[in-house]
Amino acid sequence: MKDKVLFVTGVINTELWNKASWMGTAVLSDQKSAPYLGLLFENREAAIQIFEQWNKDFGHKDLYEEIRIAVIEGDIPGQEYGYTIHITTNQENLIEKCRKLKLSEMHTLFAIISRFRRMPTDRNNQNMKKFREEVERFLSYKIIPVYMSDNGLEPLFEYEIEKTEIYFRKVNEISDNDVDIACIKSNQ
Repeated sequence: MKDKVLFVTGVINTELWNKASWMGTAVLSDQKSAPYLGLLFENREAAIQIFEQWNKDFGHKDLYEEIRIAVIEGDIPGQEYGYTIHITTNQENLIEKCRKLKLSEMHTLFAIISRFRRMPTDRNNQNMKKFREEVERFLSYKIIPVYMSDNGLEPLFEYEIEKTEIYFRKVNEISDNDVDIACIKSNQ
């Protein structure tokens, strides 16, 4: 690593995510405004801390699309039918930040932390299809934490973050050098 800089970054605070215990997603929509992608957590306080930090870092509108979210659909050998949500740093944005900091791309190594979760669904489930249609219709969506309590789901709308980019992907279009490959190869 002579003359190299190791740049460790990410939108994921591993300690908080472990504590929050991300269990799934929920799609919320009134069909009159941009839909919500809810991230379901078992620990309310840790989930709030994740979104408070994101609100501080990116605002209630992720203008520079620093949080990258991918929805990966299709069969993955050894996994249940469903889709995978992958949350990570937008690498293109990260490279642009390095340029602004005058760090040479050729001399910078990146270590990026991400999280993904497979969401098993019934083959007839249309929630993600409807979510995609609404994102395309409204050209945006919002992410929020949702607390999974014993009494049901509690959406925490006050921590919402509006986004315009989301990557809807198919398993068969992801190559070995793709940022989303970890979601497919993790169990192989």
